[in-house]
Amino acid sequence: MAVTRVQKVTNQTAANSPASITATFASTTAGNLLLLFVAVSGSPVAITTPTNWTAIQVSTATDPMIALYAFPNNPGGITVVTVTVTATNGGAAVMGYEFSGFGASNLAPVEFSTIVSGTGTAIPNLFPTNMPSPNEAVVYGTAGDASVTFTQTQTPEFTSDGGTSSTVATTNIALKCQNATNASSNSPQASVSLSVSEAWKAIAARFQSNQGNITYDSVGGLAGVYVGQFFQGSIGG
Repeated sequence: MAVTRVQKVTNQTAANSPASITATFASTTAGNLLLLFVAVSGSPVAITTPTNWTAIQVSTATDPMIALYAFPNNPGGITVVTVTVTATNGGAAVMGYEFSGFGASNLAPVEFSTIVSGTGTAIPNLFPTNMPSPNEAVVYGTAGDASVTFTQTQTPEFTSDGGTSSTVATTNIALKCQNATNASSNSPQASVSLSVSEAWKAIAARFQSNQGNITYDSVGGLAGVYVGQFFQGSIGG
């Protein structure tokens, strides 16, 4: 079964130092994979894992802060997800996804995930090379000051989902995300440039459907690579 993006939702706060932020989905379909990027600004900052969600990557609790959560095999009918945050003198932003084409497993089918951070005008490629991605959902998100322009350079597999930024806060947060599904045999690649030198954080992840197979030429070159379980032996006499 092909992996398909069903919906994308965004939201942002419009108050200084918000205590929570919500992502509002059209009613989700049972069995689908849900993903949620959350970003906050300010000092101190914190993001609390939503109930029933699994943390895939959570950055250090410094401005900006970003996290990615997953809800595999969701029970259906989910409309509102509330995330508790600390964003002192800052704001919060979320982007959520629903993907179909995943099996009925309660384990997040993480094939690869990584989190990187830095200060400057360039975010390097977030994905390993020589890693084909059929039958997958591939996502990445970047977080930084809302006054900065983020420009993506990415392979054609990706859909430009844009982003969202908080308002009113003393220091506003910008969250930019992209996704790809059922990419070709090419390895999806993505890097980002910033209009001015600024602190940034980014998360990238790939989720493999158990409804299909994948063959790797080689994997490596980036910390955080997970390639699943391998079994070796023989069956039968």
